[in-house]
Amino acid sequence: MIQYLYQEGVPACSKEPLKVRLDGRVCGEIRKVTGGFQYFPAGQKAGGVIYPTVDDVQRSIDHG
Repeated sequence: MIQYLYQEGVPACSKEPLKVRLDGRVCGEIRKVTGGFQYFPAGQKAGGVIYPTVDDVQRSIDHG
């Protein structure tokens, strides 16, 4: 199961990347980049497609 580690009361990616967990282990993070937001798998320097919102990135991960 995929989980997103939000900070209570803080908009996603406003202070730090949004950690993504899969089955209890951190598998990557969503980062704010020029032009939107991007998912970076753990241990990789290159990210995926840039989306305009965090929700769009989450949908791409959930359905990927």
